Order: sequence, then structure tokens, then C-alpha cells
Amino acid sequence: MMQLGQDMNELDARLVDSLNREDGPKLLRRLAATVAERRMLDAGQRAELNEVLARTPVTARLVDGGHGRYAIEMQLVCDDPERELAGQFASLLRRAPDRLKRCEECGRFFLDSTRSRTRRWCTSQCGDRKRVRSHRARRRGTG
Repeated sequence: MMQLGQDMNELDARLVDSLNREDGPKLLRRLAATVAERRMLDAGQRAELNEVLARTPVTARLVDGGHGRYAIEMQLVCDDPERELAGQFASLLRRAPDRLKRCEECGRFFLDSTRSRTRRWCTSQCGDRKRVRSHRARRRGTG
């Protein structure tokens, strides 16, 4: 459940971790693959996500957000982990769908936090493996 003051980066990281687990929510993994390919979700995919989002009602209330601002605190009426992840996924799509990518080396999902949104690998190790393999292939081809 999202708590007041909880960092969106923390929530996004938790979402990506769940997308990368083999036992992660299959629907969200499938939808994330579509988004990571830079494609929009089609009407059927949006309907599937909306079905999960609508499954559990929330209560909302206006609270003091600090620094002269207001915030809306939302709480699920009952515990539904898949619905919570679906809500985080929908939030990510609303804020920055171009941040969700899939590693060109290992296929894991990651969030691209670079300004230019040009990151291609989930870790520098994956990038190194790809560059070494490309280098070796070029050397074999030239000599």
C-alpha cells in the first residue's frame, strides 16, 4: 500500500522487481513487454488492466501534505497484492512509460533514469558482456 511520503522511485523499483520474477504477475509481465517495445497498449490490454484495477475499491481522503500542500491518501479496502502492483504499473504508464525498458542482453525489465532515455542494459555487466561479444564477433569476421 502506498504510504504518504513514499518515494515513487522505491515503488517503481518494487514494481520492476516483481516484473522480473518468474512467478510475477503474468498479465503485468505481458503488458510490460508491450510497453518496453515502445508500443501502446491496445484496447483489449487496457481492458485487462482496468479489470484488475477495478477489482479492489479504495478509500481516499485529503490530508496535509506538508509545505503548504495537500495530498490524497488512498488505502485499499482489502488486501490485493496483484491489484496494488497493477496500480503502480498504471501510475508508471501515466508518468513515464518511456522509462520502462527491457535489457538487450538478458531480457530483464529495468527503468531508464537517464536524461536522454538511451540506456540499453539493466546493468553495466550486461553492457560489458554485449560489447565483448560484439568485439569478438568483429575480430572473427576480419581475420
